[in-house]
Amino acid sequence: MPLADVVNHLLRTKGPTAVGAELDRRVEAIRTECHRIVVTERTLAATREARAAAVADQAVVATIGSLTGSVVLVVGFAAYVTRGVVRPVRRAAAMAGRLAGGDLAARTPETGAGEIGVLERSFNRMAESLEESHAELSTSRSRILAAADQARRRIERDLHDGTQQRLVSLVLELRAAQNAVPVDQPELKARVVRVGETLLAALDDLRELARGIHPAILSEGGLPPALRALARRSLVPVELDVHVPRRLPEPVEVAAYYVVSEALANTAKHARASCVRVRAHVGDDILRLSVHDDGVGGAVPGQGSGLVGLTDRVGALGGTLTLHSPSGHGTTLTARLPLT
Repeated sequence: MPLADVVNHLLRTKGPTAVGAELDRRVEAIRTECHRIVVTERTLAATREARAAAVADQAVVATIGSLTGSVVLVVGFAAYVTRGVVRPVRRAAAMAGRLAGGDLAARTPETGAGEIGVLERSFNRMAESLEESHAELSTSRSRILAAADQARRRIERDLHDGTQQRLVSLVLELRAAQNAVPVDQPELKARVVRVGETLLAALDDLRELARGIHPAILSEGGLPPALRALARRSLVPVELDVHVPRRLPEPVEVAAYYVVSEALANTAKHARASCVRVRAHVGDDILRLSVHDDGVGGAVPGQGSGLVGLTDRVGALGGTLTLHSPSGHGTTLTARLPLT
């Protein structure tokens, strides 16, 4: 019923007081209804906001999850590439560098897949082949060196026991003939003397040649007396510092002797030095040998065939030969020869 009709009816039947009470009741009811509507709207708004927030949170979570998955995927792929490609390639490169530096025992783990694994296996097979070839070459060089030294010793013995002895006999016979020449034949006696002197010079040349082929003192007494003999014959004063308490393997003694002999000869020819210091010490199964002069320096490695031959001889024994010759500061020839 409309509010105006209600008011008119109440005024006719119950008077103004009843109208006021009814109006208050109706206003209260309207207020209550409005309040309920407002509360309902607020509740609905809060629910919508909560749903929107939940949807937003879900979207954020989904986005974060997607980004996290992408990061994990990228990291995993990067780790796979690093483990499967980058590291094997780096190991192979490091192995190649070691091979180039002379470490023929270098190997790389065969852990790569596919072409990387094939590359690793190929590198290892190449290294094994190089190591075997190097070992065969070293063995061959050692055999050649030993055969050459045996031939040199045989020639030296033949010269010493054969030709030298014959020349000595001829010298003795010439001296006997010289004493038998009559006093009244001075010209004949002088001729016999000249022939004897020529024979003595030839004998000295032959002894020097035999000593150069293979010094007998080295075979008989070892390295220290052989080095002392070289020092006595040197044209430049030599200071010796030799500590070799025992006989060394024959190839090592021969190589050391020729290193010192060649160094002293080069010093006398080119260095214009006043003194040479020769040092030979044995320690840790290595013979360390050095020849230092105070000359003009400036020697070039590989310039002469003598040093090239010495480098080959020392290398065949597994040793090293180095030359240090700064201009104006003398020359130092250093050799390291393993005894085993």
